[in-house]
Amino acid sequence: MKSHGDVWVEIKFMDIMDEYCKVISSLGTITAIAISYRCTFTIGICFHSRHTLIIIIMERGGMHMNTKEFLAILDTQQEVTAGSEVHRYMHYLSQQALKITMEINNQYHTEEEIRNLMTRLTGRDIDESFTLFPPIYTDCGKNLKIGKNVFINAGCTFQDQGGIEIGDGSLIGHHVTMATLNHNLSVAKRGNMLPKPIKIGKNVWIGANVTICNGVTIGDGAVIAAGAVVTKDVAPHTVVGGIPAKKIKTITQDA
Repeated sequence: MKSHGDVWVEIKFMDIMDEYCKVISSLGTITAIAISYRCTFTIGICFHSRHTLIIIIMERGGMHMNTKEFLAILDTQQEVTAGSEVHRYMHYLSQQALKITMEINNQYHTEEEIRNLMTRLTGRDIDESFTLFPPIYTDCGKNLKIGKNVFINAGCTFQDQGGIEIGDGSLIGHHVTMATLNHNLSVAKRGNMLPKPIKIGKNVWIGANVTICNGVTIGDGAVIAAGAVVTKDVAPHTVVGGIPAKKIKTITQDA
């Protein structure tokens, strides 16, 4: 804190990377508003009291991207170059996801609290029919879409940068992993990432310890046996299992 005459100036640093940032202070007749849209730095000046001036510097780490733009780029499935702006924003989102999942996983929450936390994590409304047994793990969250009457059991991991959609009525067993990123096979480009979405249809049952690889679509009503590694699409109303997962049988209406 520095003195300038009879006014004290306090400088606070904040790590904010929203699409836009607002700082509003209204004390007496003094109101100050600072708005930033896709700016590297924003300085908002607010009078905290008659003799104190607050200068808030909102630092975006040199990045001009926002979450909407990031998701639009990942949805094109184009390669993400290591160290690029997209890659740096990916790391930023991972830190936000870690904060929220730590909050979910490390104390008891009511079902309503869980839904509210999942809304924060995904940036999307979570239906009141959704059920989660923590812990849950993700290094993004913002490209995870969850339908109605979905149940997710404890210990699941969602690497959703490339996009994960879970259809209505689906059941996700213990310790399921869904991974939407591959790395480039070239040694020189090994840090680069290749996103492809995972799509889970309606009323799918995924058993415990299943791994679903990027680019896989699982059809409505399918069943994935425990421990399977799914590398290819699964037809609707089909049971698959094994490593890699292969068809076991077709589910009939009477099953």
